[in-house]
Order: sequence, then C-alpha cells, then structure tokens
Amino acid sequence: MRKDIKISSVTLNWNGQDVLPECIQSLKSLDLRLYEIIVVDNNSEDGSIEILKRDFPDVVVIQNERNFGAPRGRNVGLKRALEKPIDYVFTLDNDLFADSKCLSELVSLAEQYPDIGTICAFVYDANNPRRLLSAGGIVDYTQNVSRPLIVSRPDESLYGIDFCGTGHMLTRRKVFDEIGLLDETFIGYGFEDTDFGFRVRRADYRVCACPAAKVWHRPHSNIGSYTFRKKYLESRNAVVFMRRYATFQNWVKYLFFAVFGLPYAFISQGLMKGNVRGVWGKAKGLYDGFFGREDLALEMLNTHREKRGDK
Repeated sequence: MRKDIKISSVTLNWNGQDVLPECIQSLKSLDLRLYEIIVVDNNSEDGSIEILKRDFPDVVVIQNERNFGAPRGRNVGLKRALEKPIDYVFTLDNDLFADSKCLSELVSLAEQYPDIGTICAFVYDANNPRRLLSAGGIVDYTQNVSRPLIVSRPDESLYGIDFCGTGHMLTRRKVFDEIGLLDETFIGYGFEDTDFGFRVRRADYRVCACPAAKVWHRPHSNIGSYTFRKKYLESRNAVVFMRRYATFQNWVKYLFFAVFGLPYAFISQGLMKGNVRGVWGKAKGLYDGFFGREDLALEMLNTHREKRGDK
C-alpha cells in the first residue's frame, strides 16, 4: 500500500448526541490517519454539535441551516472533502463505529484492484457483535426493491454486490470526478446509495464488500422503525429508483410484491403492532413516487413530529 495515500472521512449527523462521539472516536482510532474528519450537521437540536466541538476541536464541522436529508446533507461534506488533494473518501454514519483496522482493509483491496470504484465494510449489531446486519446491498425488485446481503460464514476476501450503503463505504476520488455525487432526487433518505452503486457499475467499476473491514451499528431513536415518515420516504424513493432503472419484467415483479405486500403489512404491522400510520405512509409514498410528487417529502425533512395532516 502506498504511504502517501490521503483519505478524508465524511459523517452526516442529525440529533445524534447518543452515538456521534463513539463514531468520531472510532475514526480517530483508525490505523490509517485521516487527512480530515468532516462532520456535516443537518440542523440538530440536541446539542450534539456543541459536544463534538468541545470534545473533538480538530474535527471540521459544517452546520446546515436546515435539515437537507441524507443525500444533499452528505453531498455538502463530499464537496468539502473533494476540495483537498485526497485519493479516497470514507463515509461513516453517526450511528456506526469502525474497527481500528476497517479503513486499512478497505484501502488495501482498493489499491490492489484498481477497478473497484467503491467498497464497503460488513455491518454488525453493536448489541450482538457477532450478528451480521449487512454485507452490502442486492437489488432483487421485490416489495422493498433491495435487500442486505447476509453471509453466514464469509469465505472470500471480496464480495461483489449491487451497491454499498453510503454510511460505511470507501470511494475513489476518481469515481466522484467521473459520475458526480449522490443524486438529491432521492429526498430524505433511501435509495440514493442504490442509485450510486448502479451509476458506479455503469461506469465500469466494481462495487464490493470486504468482510475483513468491520463496523458496528448502534441504533438510536431519531428515525424510528415503522413510522409514517420512514416508510413514506423509503417507498417514495423506491419508486423513483424503479422509474429510472427497472425493466418491464422488473416492474411486474415489483408490483406483484407491492400490491400483495400492502394488505400483509396492514395486518402484520398495522393491526398486530399498531403501526397503521406506517402502513399508510408506505402506501402514500408509492402513490407520490409514481406521480413524481415531492412536496410532502421536502416538508418532512424539517418536521420533527408526525402530524395528522400528513394525508
């Protein structure tokens, strides 16, 4: 591995007081020294940035005047990183923390294989450190369009995947120079990473996951698991992705799962678990995605509680 490699990290934060310090400490503890650690804050109100500035004064902090969502917010940090003479950008979400060897494992493979455009770590559960949550993403065009790759016993040094989660990936500067940043058409969060992976592969680069590189996910409560907001943004962005990439056969498969999946979600999530509004968010997101509507998605970025008027 070259000794003069320069890598900057970009972390997006929104009300991550409970998780951000652990994330940043893991970046500072990596066995490869980072050129810059950049944190972009989407107008947090929990004091997390004040804590960051106090405890990590050398971190570059960019504060957005409002919540830009994940793609646009992360792009603010990527633009800042790419102003400097760096070779790679490592993006790590605020609710993830990295193993000390994570970055060196990713860079080693990227340097060994120049056709790798972006490469991600394996994500494990912080509350159950041996439980693998994701080894990257696979697009299968079922109800959720994509799914995490789960490898029970990793037996290879490198796995080919469809996309990396932007919260734990290393990307060549050259890739950003050639294909651009994340697509902000995907409002809020969801599928900007899937789209980016497809664009990387269309530019004749490989998208890979490295089992030797490990990060751990520590969930926190800002997004929720089955809220109107979460399911609306995810399902809307899923349709935006489908409209861009899906073939006729892909659409048939997706619509079959979506049409029959909504009644199942209403029973399993709505009636049995009391998440009726989450199911309604999923249905409305599908509708707005099909018709290209984005007003509610934009409004939700800066709405801190769900409103009965989200209909």
